[in-house]
Amino acid sequence: SGFLAVYLAGLIAGNSDIRAVTILRRFQDGMSWLAQIIMFLILGLFATPSQFPAILVPAVLLGLFLIFVARPLAVWLCLIPFRLPRPEVAFVSWVGLRGAVSILLAITPLLGGLEHGRLIFNAAFIIVLVSLVVQGWTVGPLARRLGLIVPARLGPLDKVELELPGSAHHELLAYRVAPGSPVARGERIPRWARPSLVLRDGRSM
Repeated sequence: SGFLAVYLAGLIAGNSDIRAVTILRRFQDGMSWLAQIIMFLILGLFATPSQFPAILVPAVLLGLFLIFVARPLAVWLCLIPFRLPRPEVAFVSWVGLRGAVSILLAITPLLGGLEHGRLIFNAAFIIVLVSLVVQGWTVGPLARRLGLIVPARLGPLDKVELELPGSAHHELLAYRVAPGSPVARGERIPRWARPSLVLRDGRSM
């Protein structure tokens, strides 16, 4: 399976000691967004809206069944051994269905020339749209209602690895100095840190 091979390769690479890992993550993040854009573009190119009315109602009902019944049940059964709190199980159950894999799997029978390939693709197209409309805008409100909002991340806002010839490993870190922080109170910064630039109100100091 190509999907499984790529996943395992990423799992191994992500847990390996690789230099310039921050730059690689940024590149991979950009490539993933580009791939998603291309896949949704392909989805639109293959779509034939004039054929949607004939299967619109069954496809919408199937999408709602997958959203409200099939996926929550499958997620609940899979997560039973992990004993996760109910709010987390509910959130995992709600966040799903839409995505690139659904698009690729729907295009495969169409390109293979199967008898009902067009029907499968059109149904998948409508289900993806239903998932985007029903679930897409509700992720944030649901997370707040379930109390699963992650607190603001502490630490650097940005990190750039510096590959300097003949030197040890260096990183350029960007921090936001909040009011009342130890640095704002005049305390010394860690010995490993060397300030290189201070920005205040958009101006360098």
